[in-house]
Amino acid sequence: MATTITNVTELQAMRGNLTEDYILGNNIDASASATWNPTADRGEWQASTAYNVHDYVLVSTFSPARTYICHTAHTSGLSFSSTNWWLSYGTVPAYLGFEPIAQWSPDVFTGSLDGNSYTITDLYSDRPYYSAGLFVWCEEATISNLTLTDASIRGKDGVGLVYWCLTAAATTIENCHVTGTITSLFSNSLAAGLVGWVENAVIDDCSVDVTITAADDAGGLAYWVEQGTISNSEAKATITAGDNAAGFVSCMEQGEIDQCEAESNITATDDAAGFAHYIGGGGEVSVSHCSSKSTISAKGAAGFIYTSSGEVLIHKCYAIGSVSGSTNVAGFASSLWELTINDCYARVNVHGVAADYLAGFCGVAWWGTITNSYSEGLVSGTATKIGGFCAEIDDSPPAEPVVITDCFWDTETSGQATSDGGTGKTTAEMIAAATFFDASWDIGGTTTDRNDGYPFLSWEIDEDVTVWLIYGTGLRSFTIPDVLDHRGRAIKNARVQAFRVDTHEFVEEETTDEYGSATFDELPNDVDVVFYVTWGGNSHVLEV
Repeated sequence: MATTITNVTELQAMRGNLTEDYILGNNIDASASATWNPTADRGEWQASTAYNVHDYVLVSTFSPARTYICHTAHTSGLSFSSTNWWLSYGTVPAYLGFEPIAQWSPDVFTGSLDGNSYTITDLYSDRPYYSAGLFVWCEEATISNLTLTDASIRGKDGVGLVYWCLTAAATTIENCHVTGTITSLFSNSLAAGLVGWVENAVIDDCSVDVTITAADDAGGLAYWVEQGTISNSEAKATITAGDNAAGFVSCMEQGEIDQCEAESNITATDDAAGFAHYIGGGGEVSVSHCSSKSTISAKGAAGFIYTSSGEVLIHKCYAIGSVSGSTNVAGFASSLWELTINDCYARVNVHGVAADYLAGFCGVAWWGTITNSYSEGLVSGTATKIGGFCAEIDDSPPAEPVVITDCFWDTETSGQATSDGGTGKTTAEMIAAATFFDASWDIGGTTTDRNDGYPFLSWEIDEDVTVWLIYGTGLRSFTIPDVLDHRGRAIKNARVQAFRVDTHEFVEEETTDEYGSATFDELPNDVDVVFYVTWGGNSHVLEV
């Protein structure tokens, strides 16, 4: 039987048994943790002075001078030894607050915590000498049905729920939610809203709504996932990072992300992306049915993914927002390396300042494929290479072939007439079904005007008859190729009739122009049609 937790003191006491199963019995007000574990400023360290736990001193004999927090009380007359002290990576607070569960390796939490759909409010933990979060080390644990609201987490590394999910059997985190502030202090550290370093985990139906201030790298939901699956989860994050950042996950080496979304406002010293900074490197990775809504200012910036390697597939995903930077700046992917992108779009305003690459969808492509995708949004600023869809396909060694097939960009909204890959279309053409039917996209009509007339993915409105939908009457347009006589001459004013293949019902009639062409605007989306052309008293089936 699980042990019931009813208050923050009992929550803290979980540190005493790391293999137990726990369940919350009610909502928990954790505000008292803000005055737990007070510290005391003892000034300059003196060998002749005795110190208590959580006293802190300045050791100016070091270069540079450093602040240390006492973790083991000791008597006077001892030389300075780190066995009694923690090095502080930031300003020491008046109170250290909640001490994370399983904080010190080799202590590892292997039990379970069922939040029972209750909420822990105002949890405070400030650990300038170590990692901070509700848990630090977990392995084969289960954490479920739990909400942390208005948490205040600061540490050498900072995360909302779990700092490190160890390997072996996966830790399971499901239906867990975090709101509050997360801060990391060390220059070689991490910060994330839910989990930090994941060696093996299953994360499902989780969310964060956090403000992250990171001395180094940050991810909205997760920092680094070596192996695992993340599904049905959401990250809303305002991130300020001293290095790289991503709205959802900073790195995913191996596994799957499905049906997840990120909404972020990111300012980063180095590179940043709306969804993921780096994907791949450890095995196959699939990212599907995911979205990013972001505003980014960084050195390099991308609306969805910054870079990748290995066997990476991104399909049925989209990015919207605005990104700006000074190196590689793109609406969806800054660079294409061992990456396959299918059925994705970017509606992102992209701005570069003396950048290397600047483009509406992909900055520079070295190795991979992009199929059935488009970009729309202003591409402005200065760069060495600029493109409406892709700035440059770089086939210099060790690059592998790059294939961009049936992809488009809006020449009017982007302000770009050229691209290294993709086909430019006017705005009118980009919101016309015929553009995408002619390219053999799996697209249907809809009466839902979701995307300002531009195509969108059917999963966005929980439909799956076709991959894509475009606003309209549910009808499609089609222009038949030239109708020629036996001498190869265009036939003008020939009558062309369209009939449904399934019922043979008449659909539409048009007349060929001087070039022998005819455009139909009322063909059904979901049924094949056959064309009959009549001239000179004869009728023929037109093969198209």
